[in-house]
Amino acid sequence: MGAHSEWIWRKVYSRSGNHHWIADRYPMPRIHDYIQDCVTYLYPTESHAEEGDKIGGSGFLLGVRYPPSHVNDMVTFAVSNAHVVKHAPVVRLNAKDGTFAIVPFKKTDWIPHPDGDDLAIVPFPLDIEMHKFSVIPDELILTHEIITKQDIGIGDEVYVVGRFINHEGKQKNSPSLRFGNIAQMPGEKLMLDTGMEQEVFLIEAKSIGGYSGAPVFVHLLPFSARPQKDDPKAQPLVVPFPGIGPWLLGVDCCHIQTWDSVRDKDGKPIAQGWQVPTNTGMMGVVPAWKIKDIFDSERGKEIFKKCDEELARRNRLTQAATDSVVSQKEKQKENPPNPNHKEDFNRLLDNAVKEKK
Repeated sequence: MGAHSEWIWRKVYSRSGNHHWIADRYPMPRIHDYIQDCVTYLYPTESHAEEGDKIGGSGFLLGVRYPPSHVNDMVTFAVSNAHVVKHAPVVRLNAKDGTFAIVPFKKTDWIPHPDGDDLAIVPFPLDIEMHKFSVIPDELILTHEIITKQDIGIGDEVYVVGRFINHEGKQKNSPSLRFGNIAQMPGEKLMLDTGMEQEVFLIEAKSIGGYSGAPVFVHLLPFSARPQKDDPKAQPLVVPFPGIGPWLLGVDCCHIQTWDSVRDKDGKPIAQGWQVPTNTGMMGVVPAWKIKDIFDSERGKEIFKKCDEELARRNRLTQAATDSVVSQKEKQKENPPNPNHKEDFNRLLDNAVKEKK
């Protein structure tokens, strides 16, 4: 399977009426431009963000409907890797005037994953008048239930939206997309360069420095073939048009490297023990469902507790306004306004003047 297409299976008939199946490819669909507006860039300091220095990583905006029953109420968070925000906590996003805006978070503002997974979030103060953004709603977070129901697995198409640090945009953020496939589902933990073990999806997509913290999406393309687990020899089922997804698969946390010996022009090792890193083309992605663990942490619960307090305050103000309107209506019933009060006043004034005369 190629990085930009999905297998589809077509039944072909012969003149005698017999048929056989052939594999064909369905091209990767056009991705909507708004997906770029969910991406943020992270820098060590405000000055680094102002200059657009080639340092830091990526992040994205995630919206949590709260309370879940409220369609229009959403708490927005910036999401990235813990290893990124440790050194680059300052966020830069696009502004509506075609430039960028900076939010100078400190690393202590970010809430890490309670179990040490390579994730961190921070409540994000969006300004709808100033910021140009899109928000990934939390209902797009991939879950174990969705994986089982849709049979998501190896070979499925993914794309990552992040910061190509060699051409990222100086005047504004210009995120880039990379495409690939699920190469391995989460299982045994992977040892990261940070020294910690991490449960990851392995993605056949070449990540480089700058993409860490970027969102990774998975979707089922139109007419994509789904294997029948009960009978591997059976022809695959086909997902009908228009396809399903995308879902937030997870967060890019690393590119996996291998080490090669340093060699001379003839291919002979130059010195014993000298090595250089080589990108294997495999990306490690922290599963998106682990973001919800941070919401359930102590600091996460504090945020939603403040949301409850704010909702209660709004409800009190709304109730007070309603009570005031009802009170005014009751007073009007007891003392109905005189629609002719101005005319009555003028008449009384005229009579008073005449009496004086």
